[in-house]
Amino acid sequence: DVDKPDPLLGLKFRLGVIPERASHALGGVFRPLFFPPVILGALGVLVASDYWLFFHHGVAQATRQALYEPAVFLLMFAALIVSAAFHEIGHASGCRYGGAEPGRMGCGLYLAWPAFFTDVTDAYRLSRRGRLRTDLGGVYFNVIVIGITMGVYLATRWEPLLLLVLVEHVEIVHQLLPVIRLDGYYIVADLTGVPDLFARIKPILVSALPWKKADDRVRVLKPWVRVAVTAWVLVVIPALTLQLGIVLVQLPRILGTAWDSLGKQLHTVTHAGPLAATTAAVEIVALALPILGILLMLFRVVQRSAVWVWTHTEGKPVRRTLALLLFAGVCGLLLYVWVPKGNYSPIRRNERGTIQQGVLALNPKNVSNLKPLTPPPDLSSHLTDNAPTPKTTQLPPAVQTTSTTARYRSYTTSTVSSTYRTPTTVSRYTTQTTYSSYSSPSQ
Repeated sequence: DVDKPDPLLGLKFRLGVIPERASHALGGVFRPLFFPPVILGALGVLVASDYWLFFHHGVAQATRQALYEPAVFLLMFAALIVSAAFHEIGHASGCRYGGAEPGRMGCGLYLAWPAFFTDVTDAYRLSRRGRLRTDLGGVYFNVIVIGITMGVYLATRWEPLLLLVLVEHVEIVHQLLPVIRLDGYYIVADLTGVPDLFARIKPILVSALPWKKADDRVRVLKPWVRVAVTAWVLVVIPALTLQLGIVLVQLPRILGTAWDSLGKQLHTVTHAGPLAATTAAVEIVALALPILGILLMLFRVVQRSAVWVWTHTEGKPVRRTLALLLFAGVCGLLLYVWVPKGNYSPIRRNERGTIQQGVLALNPKNVSNLKPLTPPPDLSSHLTDNAPTPKTTQLPPAVQTTSTTARYRSYTTSTVSSTYRTPTTVSRYTTQTTYSSYSSPSQ
């Protein structure tokens, strides 16, 4: 048996929904979408529709209707769920087009958000081009969704459809970010031929120290691959550290805002009409899941850090003492931020969320001195087209928290990260990438 480590940035609570046989069939149905003429046509439609939408028509009215009409919001929410599932079918179809067999599909929790996943383990035996096709299959199917949505809009002229187009663009950009295990991460991994990028962070950092000998996992890399992976590490470490710091510092405000929003949504559920009540109920679920995910993520970070420090300082009392002092200092800082009741004030409408405001918000007096604006109008009281124009165009919480789809990849060995891939398939992939990414003995 192969021990499977539980990566901190991996998919949790995964549940298979679509079995391998059905995934195979779905991938085959949509496989023709990867014919080159179809791809060129889809990209042409994307360019033309984007030029018209973002430079001529705009998306303000689409956003306005979705914010003020519960029925529209529910339809957009359902469309996003379907789009997220279609994104995963894109991975399965790309896998089948290259000659590999996709596995099961399902859902889980990735970091703090619900996510779908597709098992494309068999793609490891494909060429680099085939693996990249599998990686890009999801965002390519987002492009297909944009084209279909624009076609329906031209036929119906129903303005809220354009909001779905906007959200699909946001999702494409989000998926292509290489910082966490979304599509962009695997694109970088397959381009460089290094499937275990996160496992290379420590060796890369240690090898950068002048007095340290380069780790074997770094020296075997070709020069250009080493440069690329080092650049990735230098981007990922600050980005993840900054994001974690923001969450830790702003957690009281996040919880306060969530509690305030929960009260308003519960009031809507009990006092508004069926559509507004249903919308509020959906938003309550969409609000609760990320909060629970954030708390779970922070618990795992503390747990992993404590175990790592305790293990690596065993028999070294000086280092353990320093580690405990550092831990006490961090706890003291967090208590200063978390304990004062004033820090749990909900985020107000006159706050922009800049770094300066975030620092000032550490003092409860500064939070209380912010002049509150009038509360946002009740959703149930603005169901006509004559509703006043909102001051912001921020998407509803449900749209923000459920549009995330991520390909699930777990660790099957200590050196190779995979998309729920079996040990035997991993060994074939490792052998295949050795020739393109690692230096030969003669180099």
